[in-house]
Amino acid sequence: VYKRQELGNLARDINKMASSLEGLYSQMATLAKTDQLTGLMNRHGFEEIQAREVSSAKRYGSPLSLAMLDIDHFKKVNDDYGHDVGDEVIRAVANCCQQVFRDCDYCFRYGGEEFVVLMPQTDVDAAMGALERLRKAVEKISVEASGGHEISVTVSAGVAAYRKGDETGALQLKQADEALYSAKRAGRNKSLAFT
Repeated sequence: VYKRQELGNLARDINKMASSLEGLYSQMATLAKTDQLTGLMNRHGFEEIQAREVSSAKRYGSPLSLAMLDIDHFKKVNDDYGHDVGDEVIRAVANCCQQVFRDCDYCFRYGGEEFVVLMPQTDVDAAMGALERLRKAVEKISVEASGGHEISVTVSAGVAAYRKGDETGALQLKQADEALYSAKRAGRNKSLAFT
């Protein structure tokens, strides 16, 4: 038999545990969407936010640009200087993305040396301007490797506009990827829009 005070204490303790579990769940959900190397959102975060932004663009008829970018010759950096230096290069490019793009834009590490940027309320021309600023900022990156070597890198990027009828944004992602590979074939260190 429990006394009223004991039941109150038990209820309070259960509520504290429930609150603590909610906080842990929230932290775990955030970690599941965050790239540990860069602090940017990862592919899972991208999929969630892309669905929301595509829905908004579809509903309101607003522009939405998506850029995919890739660090040029990244495999050579890893092969010549090691993965720890490669990780520093990835972090440096991620930092450039955070500095160049607006607070309302979303930067993601999509995988390996690939990044995706979602730019709501942005047409392709404005997105191309932002990508050009990023490309120039990345050219100025200098990462120190062993033996006093300074490494600089470049990026290639492709951008595509959301088009009505693309229910999930999958077509837009594919088109940005095609534009990225066109930029690489055109000599790298370029930004191209899907046409």
